[in-house]
Amino acid sequence: MRSYFRTTGRLRLALVVLNYVIVMFYASVFLTATKTIVVQQRSAAFLDTLEHIPKNPLFVFFGCFGLYALFAALVLRHTPRAPFSFSSLAMEWGLAFVILFLLDFTTQSVVLLVICDGLFHVRDLKNSHLFAMLALAVLLYLGTNFSIMSPIVPLTDLHQYFLVFSPTVRALLLLLCSLIEGVNLLLFITFIACFTVNQYEEKESIAQELDMVNQVNEELRNYAALTEQIAQNNERKRIAREIHDTLGHALTGIAAGIDACLVMIDKKAGGSQTTAATRAQRRHGRHWRCAQLLAKAAARRPGAAGT
Repeated sequence: MRSYFRTTGRLRLALVVLNYVIVMFYASVFLTATKTIVVQQRSAAFLDTLEHIPKNPLFVFFGCFGLYALFAALVLRHTPRAPFSFSSLAMEWGLAFVILFLLDFTTQSVVLLVICDGLFHVRDLKNSHLFAMLALAVLLYLGTNFSIMSPIVPLTDLHQYFLVFSPTVRALLLLLCSLIEGVNLLLFITFIACFTVNQYEEKESIAQELDMVNQVNEELRNYAALTEQIAQNNERKRIAREIHDTLGHALTGIAAGIDACLVMIDKKAGGSQTTAATRAQRRHGRHWRCAQLLAKAAARRPGAAGT
């Protein structure tokens, strides 16, 4: 996780610096081309090629410089440890729109930066904020598109300013423009790739943790079942001991009392008629009946049906 934030933080910082170069590059082109037109006294001819009166180049240059400094401060203030504020993110996107408007929506590179900054804090966003961020991203992208906005608001095409320079300078400027725009797009793609890989790894980690939790739950269920079975066995042993200690002794006492009574009866009725073998047989029968009573009592104890 630390490596992810370290990598995306460096990519975001690189995007901030590169977008500063892009913004000031286009602002410098507007300012330099305007000064060249004034020096060459081609103002009237140049204005005839434009559909709208362009903005003041000095205002565009210093406005972009100041607003982007504020924009960069808002972006870099957001760190993984700092508390996230959706209002500051919305302010950041508003500044990005104003900067691009000053440049007549010549580039949309800053839009890529604000999307990356929003994804950088995606784990801090609630679902409602996440949907709002996606909606703002779509609106910002559409609202900064030159082809969409030029029929609505007066905008000046940057290519008209490139025509002011000589063919060699124009080719170098276009090459530099393509180079920095391409590097910005490459950094954006790299950031999205890191974000996607991190999301996939987090899902895999969560899936593994869920599997471990399920295994622990299964072990706990098995342990609970084993504990219940041990408790049942202990209860059966306790009941058996109680039966042996109470009912067994009671029945033995009853059998001894019956033996004594039979001996007395035999004596009164004439002990000569009852032999010792007969008395032993009767005693054995009584002991057998006591054993049957003990077996029935044990069969009726709780849990005996399942054993």
